[in-house]
Amino acid sequence: MVWEKQTPDANSPYGNIPAIDGSNIDLRREIAECLRVHGHEIFLRTRTDQRCPSHNNDDAFKEFDPRCEFCQGFGFMYKDTKLRSYRRPAFGTFGFTGAAMRFEPGTMGAEDTVWYFAHEAESVVGNHIIEVTTDDAGLATKPYNIERTHEIQQAHLTRERSGRPEFWEVLARARRIGK
Repeated sequence: MVWEKQTPDANSPYGNIPAIDGSNIDLRREIAECLRVHGHEIFLRTRTDQRCPSHNNDDAFKEFDPRCEFCQGFGFMYKDTKLRSYRRPAFGTFGFTGAAMRFEPGTMGAEDTVWYFAHEAESVVGNHIIEVTTDDAGLATKPYNIERTHEIQQAHLTRERSGRPEFWEVLARARRIGK
């Protein structure tokens, strides 16, 4: 290819830049530092198989109440895991095919975002990202005060060359709850 040089020329502007082969970079450490500096605390909400006690099985058309003290409108009991994450708008969605996904009927103005988590998180499609009130350092101040909820549409576990998991990259859509 034209832009590749086999031997670096010492007089060229890029001649003294060493090559990066990837073997000396600890991507987990770099992601952890990036999340520490730029991220904020969120809760990853994973649903359990237990239905909410307020749900009446007799009425199939009953909507879940977002004010329900047990499920908060999700319809199932859930487990919240506190994580540190970084998000950005999902324009471009490199690697994700979410840009062409259809909205559910009646959904208007949905906000798509890309989220980054450490490799330990279990980011499964259908789980929810719960944003709560945080301070300037990104620490949760009121974990019960939900500001936004995002439903995970697609999840990708990025791995290094040897297959070791490095970080999660997740495409999520804002979930509107209300009547």
